[in-house]
Amino acid sequence: IDNRITIKLDKSKYLETIKKINLQNKKREKNLLKSRPQKLWQYNFLQKDDFNYLVELNDVLIDIIYMSKKSEFYKRAYTSLCTTLSYFCITLRYYKQLIPMTTTLSEFLYLIYVNESMFNKLDKYEIELIHGFLYNINKWFDTVFIKGDADLYFMDNSMKADYKIIKQIFQPKKLTFNEHDSLDDIFNF
Repeated sequence: IDNRITIKLDKSKYLETIKKINLQNKKREKNLLKSRPQKLWQYNFLQKDDFNYLVELNDVLIDIIYMSKKSEFYKRAYTSLCTTLSYFCITLRYYKQLIPMTTTLSEFLYLIYVNESMFNKLDKYEIELIHGFLYNINKWFDTVFIKGDADLYFMDNSMKADYKIIKQIFQPKKLTFNEHDSLDDIFNF
């Protein structure tokens, strides 16, 4: 134990370096905060009354989802959904910038309207697809008109694809089978 060497290091250089690093980090943080926009840009071409009405309808859509998650889509939820989507489409149709979204929503509304009996018999997985579609309406409206900082058409293709998937539930493609076809020809491995 007597053969130990002790070295005393000067910590002042280490502390100076840490101070410089912390000071640089604070300057960088301030610059980042200054360069970040305080409010994101959102579309404001909707008339004030239409905007307020769409906010209310958007809230009703979320209530419908919540209501239908507690129990199955029953007559009241179905009627409320059709009514809400009708008003949503009627309000949006006057804005030519929103034609793609309005078209998709109108097609979806028509699909569930003409297939009411099937709609009321959907299983929980099919209902989840409907919920997803309704959540996407909410997300689109919130992102474009409330939160901002998104392209006006950013969800048009996604909503159209969701609609097509839901349409397959109600109107599945029918496979054709000719008299000349045989199962051996179809499953020729």
